[in-house]
Amino acid sequence: MLSGPVPGQISSRNLRTEAESQKAGLTISQILGIGCDILDVDRMVRELAKEDSGFRDAVFTRPEIEYCERKRSPVEHYASRFAAREAVIKALGGVPDKDFSWLDIEIGVDEDGAPFMELRGSMKDLADERGVATIHCSLSHTATMAMAYVILEA
Repeated sequence: MLSGPVPGQISSRNLRTEAESQKAGLTISQILGIGCDILDVDRMVRELAKEDSGFRDAVFTRPEIEYCERKRSPVEHYASRFAAREAVIKALGGVPDKDFSWLDIEIGVDEDGAPFMELRGSMKDLADERGVATIHCSLSHTATMAMAYVILEA
């Protein structure tokens, strides 16, 4: 049974007081939402294989398509990006009431290869309404499963 933080160890319950954080030059921010999604890669294989469905172009932006298609196994990268879309929707508490488009969510990679997320249109409007200032995004995949985790910060 856990009895509380042990001196000298870090606890997820109370890492620092606000005063300790300010003294260390850190700011305290508020987490507004957390979303996680996991996707069977075979589901993405089936969606992408459908003739004339338009799924890929309706869901993924041109830069995402170009990125995924350069990879040895594009479907795993498509799947993790789809999971990220689902995760941010969960973190925001759902899709906007109107004008929702999958293309309003884009996952890119920075110069170090770390993923980042950009929102546009109705998704950006919804994030702005909720006070989102920063989106943290993590993607992972194997040959069979893809997942994404999103944290929204004020």
